[in-house]
Amino acid sequence: MHHFGLAGKLAGGDTIAGTWIQSGSPAVVLMLAPLFDFLVIDQEHTPVSADKVGAMLAAGMGNVLVRLAQPDYYEAKRYLDMGAAGVIAPMVDTVEAAQSICNACRYPPRGRRGLGYCRANRYGRDIDTARQDGIAVIQIETLAGMNALGEIVTAQPRPDGIIIGPYDLAQSAGYKVDSPELRAAARRIIEVCAEAGVPAGLHIPRPDRTAVDEILTQGARIVAHGTDIEWMLCGIKTEGGCA
Repeated sequence: MHHFGLAGKLAGGDTIAGTWIQSGSPAVVLMLAPLFDFLVIDQEHTPVSADKVGAMLAAGMGNVLVRLAQPDYYEAKRYLDMGAAGVIAPMVDTVEAAQSICNACRYPPRGRRGLGYCRANRYGRDIDTARQDGIAVIQIETLAGMNALGEIVTAQPRPDGIIIGPYDLAQSAGYKVDSPELRAAARRIIEVCAEAGVPAGLHIPRPDRTAVDEILTQGARIVAHGTDIEWMLCGIKTEGGCA
């Protein structure tokens, strides 16, 4: 596996920037991978099959996360064995759900990930050298998740990072998507995570440099900026891309 750099950046206090993949195209993953610290294959809001995820992971040069369809222990292990650098678990509302994902990503004694022949260790050829823990990122996008956040980022095992899901959080809290209330909630989530030493950030679905700068000034260390489809549309509209 080759995702030592991404895990090291998170552990070392760096800020990382990536984008979401919704097209299901391995070619897009191949071309975008060198431009970002990480890519996220979206399994929650796309019809992308597991076979297609495997092809995209193979094209992704190691720093590809999979956003799961649901916070499922066995699904997380499956994609890690396929070669994902880590997973993002959506709609996590409890510390128990968060810990289940953390355990799925980490080998004993830090977790409960099983070891067997798989693509991630070249079907046993690297079984003694490829046992690096996967990156466990929890998505906070409900009021219940916000209320449990303090415990999620302090209880052991704790996640490697937190990403805010702004649209679902706005829906859960009754806020408008572009509202002072939602921005205040995001700022508070980042603050709680910073106090616990857990990197946090936000997915900004449409390319928006001003929004990126705003969350960086708030202390965000994980920035998921745009989606592959949004970047494509942005480039077509401007002929030169988005600033």
